[in-house]
Amino acid sequence: RGLSPDQTLVLVNGKRRHASAVVNVSAGVPAIGTQLVDLDMIALSAVDHIEVLRDGASAQYGSDAVAGVINIVLKERDSGGQLNTQVGRFAQGDGFTKATDGGYGLALPGDGFLNLSF
Repeated sequence: RGLSPDQTLVLVNGKRRHASAVVNVSAGVPAIGTQLVDLDMIALSAVDHIEVLRDGASAQYGSDAVAGVINIVLKERDSGGQLNTQVGRFAQGDGFTKATDGGYGLALPGDGFLNLSF
């Protein structure tokens, strides 16, 4: 839609995610002086699913959501874990890549949980 990235509201479990302290001053015309949300601080292994609301978002959430709303829902696991490893290379034999992530859930006394992700 040609809107700057800071006009998208980012929620984590339904709560506002604050913008980064870094201001984007690149040469791209729609992104000059924008202050967007840094998604690098959320581990991919901690994400359960992502909900996207585009049309009518500003009517519900205000002018922060002119370009839409992204709600990142985190895992709520209270037992067990997972470990993922990916290894790959391009057909020409160059560009070897590898990645590992994982997470483990623990039950807390009462009705809580602790989800550790890396």
